[in-house]
Amino acid sequence: MYKIEIPEKEIGFVTEFLKNYLIHPYYSHLYHEDPHNDTLIVVFNGIIFNTHKSNFIDARNYGLSHGVTKKQMDVYPRDVQEERW
Repeated sequence: MYKIEIPEKEIGFVTEFLKNYLIHPYYSHLYHEDPHNDTLIVVFNGIIFNTHKSNFIDARNYGLSHGVTKKQMDVYPRDVQEERW
């Protein structure tokens, strides 16, 4: 797992890049550092899910139906406080 920090103005570029170049069945998830911002972005090859940290069932189901294992689809961490740097 790689941990990166992306300036907010670059999120669109980075997520589009990932959408076009991630190798199937890998995915990436990005979240906002602000604990009050519930945004979670989950990117697979060909699709981007803009969802919420508390409810990303559509992204999870997509991953499970496209070869990602249940263990791998446990999107964690979902918040900067959960990070183990």
